[in-house]
Amino acid sequence: MNKLPSVSETLSLLDQLKRVVQGFAARETELDQEFRARKAAEARSSDAAGKELAQQHSDRVALAQVNAHDERSKQSPLLLR
Repeated sequence: MNKLPSVSETLSLLDQLKRVVQGFAARETELDQEFRARKAAEARSSDAAGKELAQQHSDRVALAQVNAHDERSKQSPLLLR
């Protein structure tokens, strides 16, 4: 037959359970902070890469426009007027 734990055993078990739950909560907080820090770093990195790509695109478009203008001027100087 099952014997119920005494009051002191029950309180001891509850105290152990409380410590385990607090440990899990602390770990969750730590993991959440790590995740947020990594997420922020990745967002900054992604933004920087996006800006770099946009600048490269802009530079290439400008160069292509200059080259196209130069080609047109070589073919017919009248087109520049």
